[in-house]
Amino acid sequence: MHFSFQQKMVIVGLLALVFLMIFFISLSFYRNQQINAQIHNFEQENARLQTDLKKFDDEYQYFSSPNYQDKYAKEMLNKLNPGEKVIVITDPDLKAMKVSAFLENAVSPSKAYKVWKNYFFKDLNFFRLLH
Repeated sequence: MHFSFQQKMVIVGLLALVFLMIFFISLSFYRNQQINAQIHNFEQENARLQTDLKKFDDEYQYFSSPNYQDKYAKEMLNKLNPGEKVIVITDPDLKAMKVSAFLENAVSPSKAYKVWKNYFFKDLNFFRLLH
């Protein structure tokens, strides 16, 4: 079969056109995939920001509540509401009592080793070794 020069040029032109169509379709598909991945990333970021916004809004509601402001004023600024009185209870034996209780319950190094060993190896009754 013998093709004329014009027929050969038409075939080459059609092949070039098909090649260009395939190239641009694949390029479009690749760009579409990139855009979809970017949209997915933005959706994840949006969900994270929504969660953060909800958390910050809850914190704002808590910190601006009258109960928190009253608690903060009492604990940090030593303020009192009208009609409130401060009562300080002191026990001179309390410090001595804490020190003696600590010394009575002191753990020897060999016993401490057993406590930590049992703690790390999930023995739920490791407190029994302290007594």
